[in-house]
Amino acid sequence: MTFQNAGCDYMQLSVGQCVSLACLLEASTPKPGNVHRGADFDDLTFFDFQVSSIAIGPAFERTEELGLGQLILMAIQANSSWVGTNTNLGMVLLLAPLAKASFEYSKSDEVVSPGTRMSQLAAGLPALLEGVSEQDGLDLFEAIRISSPGGLGEVDTLDANHSLEAIRRSWKVESANGPASQNSLFMHAMDLASHRDTIALQYCNGFQQVFDVVIPALRNALQRCHSLSDSIVDAFLETLSVIPDTLIARKCGGDVADSVCQMAAEIRKINDRQGQQAAVADLDFWLRSDGHRRNPGTTADLIAAGLFVLIRTGEWSNGIIRRALEAGRFATQTD
Repeated sequence: MTFQNAGCDYMQLSVGQCVSLACLLEASTPKPGNVHRGADFDDLTFFDFQVSSIAIGPAFERTEELGLGQLILMAIQANSSWVGTNTNLGMVLLLAPLAKASFEYSKSDEVVSPGTRMSQLAAGLPALLEGVSEQDGLDLFEAIRISSPGGLGEVDTLDANHSLEAIRRSWKVESANGPASQNSLFMHAMDLASHRDTIALQYCNGFQQVFDVVIPALRNALQRCHSLSDSIVDAFLETLSVIPDTLIARKCGGDVADSVCQMAAEIRKINDRQGQQAAVADLDFWLRSDGHRRNPGTTADLIAAGLFVLIRTGEWSNGIIRRALEAGRFATQTD
């Protein structure tokens, strides 16, 4: 269907289609240290991510009617049914509240700009997260259990030192301290993990890194690079250069995560395209070594969230993406 978008026509995708497209674009782009169409891990392949991207779409088509925890759980159940491995728990955790918040502006018939849509989406997140229920928290933990048969101790998003029962006990203690401590079980779990996981941190700071770092990086990269693939890689490097990847930090330590930030920053200083591509290839090789323990997976999840917001709000309309795809084809012909 064609909608009017601040003076120009564009083809609006459904929320589920926006989610799937964002995930497909993220997974297909050759970001260093990650699975993409040219590189697999021993235990995870490009096709796993492609199937996952489509499998979660139907759950997100029910975004408006489902609670936040329900939405996360249904998406992870679908992914588990189709793929059988944890490809996208982090992405789903980021995308679910963004998708739900996007319905606040879409209820209005008023024609607004993509920038206004984005502001309204961001403004709707705090109230959405304040309204999550205890059942949302239980659904969250069930989604985590499905994603990690070994339990919370093997899930990157939540603190390995906290089992579900330990988190529930500490939540009840906190809740007993008065109205100022009335976090939901869901938000209590995110608060516990926020010091060590950037995805959990987004729940606690209004998705600050997504809106203040990732989206501007994607926006600016598309203006510089023109092709979609190059833009996403460039934005990934910029994000990685300023936000230490918490998946790397948990597996290898904070010093390694900080070193990766510095490597990404140095690559972005290289002016010629061939030199930068060579440096990216070297970084990719180093990140993949040692059994891909240095995989910057949290950064990849943040990129997917930024792509979703840009597509969902219409800032990256079908016309913009079409032109970026055409630029990529032209670049391939001239390389």
